[in-house]
Amino acid sequence: MKKAAYLLAITALAACEQSADIPVPYEGDRIVVNSLVQEDSVIYLRLTRSQPPAPRLSRK
Repeated sequence: MKKAAYLLAITALAACEQSADIPVPYEGDRIVVNSLVQEDSVIYLRLTRSQPPAPRLSRK
């Protein structure tokens, strides 16, 4: 039984993978506002700016 579980784990970790190059539109930096308002706590507000999509990392 232990051998079957080990073989299953190896098979799951060695699964097939396929990459897809999907163009993501980027319209420049913008201000992003995230907030959370709850009745029984303080107001949470976070200001950030958007960033361009990360370049594709090559696997070796």
